[in-house]
Amino acid sequence: MPHQAEQGGTTPPRGSEPPSQENPNDSRVNGGADRVDGGSAIRDALLDILTLRGRDALLSPHVLEKELHKHGLGEVEIFRLCLLSRVQGFSQLVQSTAGQYDVERFVYHAIRETGLRRDVILDLVGTLASLSGI
Repeated sequence: MPHQAEQGGTTPPRGSEPPSQENPNDSRVNGGADRVDGGSAIRDALLDILTLRGRDALLSPHVLEKELHKHGLGEVEIFRLCLLSRVQGFSQLVQSTAGQYDVERFVYHAIRETGLRRDVILDLVGTLASLSGI
């Protein structure tokens, strides 16, 4: 049953209103589940893993997943990073042997192979590249 507005009209049921442009945390504005949250948490976790376990820990999806769980990252972030770890060119990215062209090609393959949005992939790749010294 529609709610009555103060002016006498009807308003849509709660949750069906358009996204709030004033609230950047409104998940409908930022893409909902595809939004990257906790970028610094991901960066901190990856830095710890690199420092304590080395680059090889990032190259093994099983080890990567286990280590990310230890650092308390959410399931969505872990899933995204593990998906990226299976994309062609990931090892070159982590081992800092990738050039600009290789990074662009990796992003292209990651979009096609994972189905993640480009902005999500770019955020994660940017974090990985900065930690790898690219």
